[in-house]
Amino acid sequence: MKKQQKNFRKKLNSNGNKGYFVGGCLRDVLLGKTPKDIDIATNMEYNDIKIFSDYPTKEVGKSFWNL
Repeated sequence: MKKQQKNFRKKLNSNGNKGYFVGGCLRDVLLGKTPKDIDIATNMEYNDIKIFSDYPTKEVGKSFWNL
């Protein structure tokens, strides 16, 4: 997992929110592989994540509230 990805999750958790690595990135780490992308589950609202994040995002699931 890249340092930038870990730092983003730490930043989420340090502001009273919760962020968890989920999906394929978690599977890859458990198998000792480097994830190609990351998925984070959080309790933050969609628009708050966009403002909060300096990490590049792809809005592939915008229509169903996935960033």
